[in-house]
Amino acid sequence: MNKNTVRKITVNSLGILSVLGLIICFGIYRKLQIELIPANPVPSSELDFIGGLSVIILLIAAIYHVILFIYALQKYSTETGNLFLHSVYIVGLILSGTNILTDFTILTDIGHEYPYWDVSGYWIYLYLLNAVHLVIVAIGLVQTWSAPKLNIAGLFEQIRKGDDKIFRSMHQIGLISAGIGIGGSIWAMYVDVLEKFQAAWLLIVVILALFPYGFMLIYWGIRNSKKPMRAYSGENAHPFRVMPHSKRKKNTG
Repeated sequence: MNKNTVRKITVNSLGILSVLGLIICFGIYRKLQIELIPANPVPSSELDFIGGLSVIILLIAAIYHVILFIYALQKYSTETGNLFLHSVYIVGLILSGTNILTDFTILTDIGHEYPYWDVSGYWIYLYLLNAVHLVIVAIGLVQTWSAPKLNIAGLFEQIRKGDDKIFRSMHQIGLISAGIGIGGSIWAMYVDVLEKFQAAWLLIVVILALFPYGFMLIYWGIRNSKKPMRAYSGENAHPFRVMPHSKRKKNTG
């Protein structure tokens, strides 16, 4: 079995496991939601097991998100159509990947807090985030089914060669992030939380909205860090420079 075959099997297996696992997570969350109530303050070994299983599934999905992100960056070198949909996909991929950490946090908070008060709001967030993860992973699996080679070194060459696709996509990502930030800010002001926590919610939403643009801005900076300065001399001089007398056209009028 050659390396290409092993790579395809490995990448696609992670994708399939992520998709199936995230589907299973809906059932796991539902089971936990029914059983984790104040009347049952000590979870059974079965609940501990399926709770641990959901953590493993999220870890696999997180690893697959990283692979999808590398493929998404590589796609700039071959993308010939409209970049906007690809920019939307990257925004979704970054937000989905970073919010897997939120899933871990919510599961931990539920485990600590459910014996004392209502945690139904946490479950709503878990279901919504899990749906987002599932959609993004499914799209990524379809796009990368052929599992091309992961050319990590090549990720830092395209801008240095003068390709402006990522530059244009960055502006699109910034526009999308701004829209998410505005929508999220409106939502944060009306979400059902105590007034003293609304400012914190608003700050979290704005930071999350900036994540995609921030990721791409950092990537752009790294890729440009060793890009040589254009030599402003000779034929590359400023277009409005005064040409030498010997190269000026003689006035024949």
